[in-house]
Amino acid sequence: MDRRSGIPLSLLGLLVLLAIGASALALSEAPRSADLAVHNAVGETLGASSFRAVTSTHATTNGQYQAQAERISYNSPSKVVVSVSTSTSPHGVRIVLTHAQESSFFSHFRQLSTTNGWVSHGRYFTIVQPASSLVPPSAAKLVSGSVVTDVYVTDGYLTSVVQHIDATEGGQTSVQIGRFDFLEIGGRPVSTP
Repeated sequence: MDRRSGIPLSLLGLLVLLAIGASALALSEAPRSADLAVHNAVGETLGASSFRAVTSTHATTNGQYQAQAERISYNSPSKVVVSVSTSTSPHGVRIVLTHAQESSFFSHFRQLSTTNGWVSHGRYFTIVQPASSLVPPSAAKLVSGSVVTDVYVTDGYLTSVVQHIDATEGGQTSVQIGRFDFLEIGGRPVSTP
């Protein structure tokens, strides 16, 4: 009669359970594909040698409407030129950003590359966040509302960012829609939605 010990089978069972647990943990900790797509597109776009873009912002705060449009040109390693037109100054002003202003300009895009929770809708990705995420933590309790951000990705590059902010702070309601469309990245024209 061949008699085998029960210890090796129980060890094998324990090892299988540990392997399943480790796999589940790895899958739960891994970045989601939508997050990776957005993060990589931001990295590729900001890593390009140059880009040209246009922006538009429309805002209404307690019934007061404002609009602003900008044409942006970037050439590596560090030169951002912005031409600004507003509802009060339609002919525009040309500005060459300082290093500190450039850092602030690019910080919004860098924030997109570290934000998780993107939802894929094919060619574009959406994330909804509380409006309080736009203000310092000390003021967050005073702000309510939401920020909906859509980013469009084409050929691995970020081609458009559309942000809709609907916020209330201290009884003052503000609705803002901002759009940033890349026209050319690294010398190649891009199509925007």
